[in-house]
Amino acid sequence: MLKIELEENKNFYNTIFIGGGTPNILNDRQLINLFEAILNHVKLPENYEWTIELNPELVNINKLLIFKDYGINRLSLGVQSLKDEELKFFSRLHRKKDVYKKLELINKMGFENVNIDLIFGGPLQTLKDWENILKEVVNFPITHISTYLLTIEEGTPFEKLKIKLQDEETIEKMFLIRDEILESYGFYRYEISNYAKKGFECKHNLIYWKRENYIGIGPSASSFIKPNIRYKNPESIKLYIEDYKKYREIEILNEEQILLEKIYLSLRLSEGLEIENAEIFKEFEDYLYIENNRIRLKLKGILILDKLVIEIFSLALKFSKLR
Repeated sequence: MLKIELEENKNFYNTIFIGGGTPNILNDRQLINLFEAILNHVKLPENYEWTIELNPELVNINKLLIFKDYGINRLSLGVQSLKDEELKFFSRLHRKKDVYKKLELINKMGFENVNIDLIFGGPLQTLKDWENILKEVVNFPITHISTYLLTIEEGTPFEKLKIKLQDEETIEKMFLIRDEILESYGFYRYEISNYAKKGFECKHNLIYWKRENYIGIGPSASSFIKPNIRYKNPESIKLYIEDYKKYREIEILNEEQILLEKIYLSLRLSEGLEIENAEIFKEFEDYLYIENNRIRLKLKGILILDKLVIEIFSLALKFSKLR
């Protein structure tokens, strides 16, 4: 899935993100055709960000040279874990030694903006495992780390296997370890799941969290036109090729939906949510930092975010207007 941010009243795009899958499974010719098509329709400013997601086992020098030739300047590597037993559990094809090898190659090729994805909270991962992984990755030649708590979705193989996740106390400790280690090595948390060195925050994802305009290209891709229009392309490749505009789903958000979305997305960011009278949320001070007409999540708030957002939303409807 290709997603491109649309900036109003300008004839260029600031960010491109190729992902939501495994783009580097395409062969060299397919990648070149894709990049040619993009550059035939897109103008990029000097400070653009162009990301492509990669599976480690598919990274090679030819693909990296193509990325360089076409101006891709940010790579996102699906590392997930440095524990081989866990990688097997996740059905990943790479192993720890491959991560080191591919990151060394990426670094030698001169890519200066690199993210890695990590998963934590799985049944095979102890607190010590998580601590060791974090202490290892901070020494990688990377600028950004995305950390995702493992969740079991309905209808997935993990659900059928009745996989048992870590208990709440262990998860809370994993969050604390994550913050302590990453921030001590210069990776600050700017969003619930994302850490970056200063100046290397993902510009593209910030567009989503700040409810700016973006265009999604490809089957299942979503787009947003602020303040209240969202549309999704058909999941079927056949229908998408036939007439994606005809089959896409369009949603017009009402004022309450906009408010709920703004609360949820703003609270995910470390800067939090600005509100005219933040004192009305005093009852949630165990879960929120409340200061200077702004509310931000504490660790306890992160752990119950979905429930907390609903309660904040209900209170905001009664007493205040968000900025």
